[in-house]
Amino acid sequence: MAVELVVGTYDCTMKGFSIDPLDPQTGLCKKYQEKVHSGCVKAVASGGHYLATGGTDEVIKLYDMRRHTEIGTLLQHNGSITWLCFFKDKLLLSASEDGCVCVWRCGGGWDLLHILTGHKMWDLKSGNGIFSQRLKKAAELVSWNSSGDQYVLSYGEFLLVHEVKSGNTLASIEVGKQINSVVYVRQDVLAVGSEHPSVLLYSTLSGDCLARLEGHTKRVKALCVCPVSGILFSASSDETIRVWRLANPLPDAVCVNTSELGSRVTCMAITHETANPEKTFLTSTNKETIVQTTKQQFVSTVEPSVSTVEMPMDHVSTPVKPRKTTTKIC
Repeated sequence: MAVELVVGTYDCTMKGFSIDPLDPQTGLCKKYQEKVHSGCVKAVASGGHYLATGGTDEVIKLYDMRRHTEIGTLLQHNGSITWLCFFKDKLLLSASEDGCVCVWRCGGGWDLLHILTGHKMWDLKSGNGIFSQRLKKAAELVSWNSSGDQYVLSYGEFLLVHEVKSGNTLASIEVGKQINSVVYVRQDVLAVGSEHPSVLLYSTLSGDCLARLEGHTKRVKALCVCPVSGILFSASSDETIRVWRLANPLPDAVCVNTSELGSRVTCMAITHETANPEKTFLTSTNKETIVQTTKQQFVSTVEPSVSTVEMPMDHVSTPVKPRKTTTKIC
C-alpha cells in the first residue's frame, strides 16, 4: 500500500510524492507540484483524508486528499503559521507567531472552537489549561511519542525529555548544533535534524547517541517517519530527500533511496495514497469550496452536549460564532 509524502518548500510550493513503504528502494515518484501560498510554506500536516498547509502569508489551506482538491482557507492568525497538527480527523490545531493556538473542528464549516494563549497542556474538549510548568527559557519545538507517556522539548542545541506521569526529566541531550526538527521513531528513540548534515538517533532513556545517519551535505531541515514500515524521511538544504530503513539494532540503519528535489524543503508530512490516481495535480479546476473564517478578537465555542465551563484568565471565554462566507469555484 503506497503512501504519499507531502513537502512544503521555501518557494511557496507543495510537492507530493508516492512511495511504497514496503519497497522504498523504488524511490519517490513525483505526483504533483502546486504553488499554494504567497509566502514560504512553514507547516504541513495530515489527518485522515485531510491535509493542511500554513505559511508566512498567515493563511491555512485545506485539502481533501481522496480527490486531491483544495476545500478551504482558514483566516484567523496574525502571524506566520509555524505548526499544524491533526487530532485524528476530528480536530486541527494551528500555531502562529502571534502566540496563539487555534483549535478547529474538521469538516463541515471548519468551526473555530477555541483560541488558546499561553504555553501549557490543554484539554481540547473544554479549552481549559490542565497543567503548566515554568521553563528556564522558551522552548522551540515539542514532540510526543505515540503512547503519550513522554515528550521532548528543544532549546537551541539541547533537548530535554520529560515523563508525563512523574514530571521528571528522563534525559538531557546536547546535540551540538541548532536543532531544526525532532521526531519519535520509536517509543524511546528520537531522530534529530540540525544544522549538521547528519541525522542523529538518541535514546530518550539514557540520552546516548545510538546512530549517526550520514549522507546529506547540508543542514537537515525536516524529518518524517512512517512508523508501521520503519521508514524515516529526511529533507536537507542540499535539496534532497533521503529515505532510511531503520534497522534493529539502529546503527545498521541504511539509506535506501535519495531523491533530488530542485528546491529546499521546510516541512513534511505523510498522507494516504489517493483513491483516484488519475487526479495527480491540485489545480484550480479541482477546487470546489473556499471557506473563509474572518479574523475575530476572540472565539470559543463548545459542542452542544457539553456545558460551558469557566476558562482560565489567559484564555478568552466569550463564545462568538465565527462568520464564514462560502464561494463556489467552477
